[in-house]
Amino acid sequence: MTLPQGQLHTNPYGDGPIPGNTQAYKTEYLNQLINDSSIEIVRAYGNATTDIAAYADAGISIDETYIIGENAGMDGTQAVYGDYAYHFADKISEFAGLNCD
Repeated sequence: MTLPQGQLHTNPYGDGPIPGNTQAYKTEYLNQLINDSSIEIVRAYGNATTDIAAYADAGISIDETYIIGENAGMDGTQAVYGDYAYHFADKISEFAGLNCD
């Protein structure tokens, strides 16, 4: 699986086993970015059910939640099939939100 460039935050334990509170960690981190850092998250990417739930809990629309892998399209998210190359060419390269200052 090829990931797009950008920040990647997985779980607080790095390469260790995924703990049971991973969704809470992700939700807390997203809320910190949104509330404390005033970052507007307009699109989110992931591959796990904990990503889907955390994005929803943080108020990110399922219309802008893109999931790759075995959970692609789950819970109404936008499915990314294969790798990100086609998705990048089709969706991201023309995305107005990329014009950040």
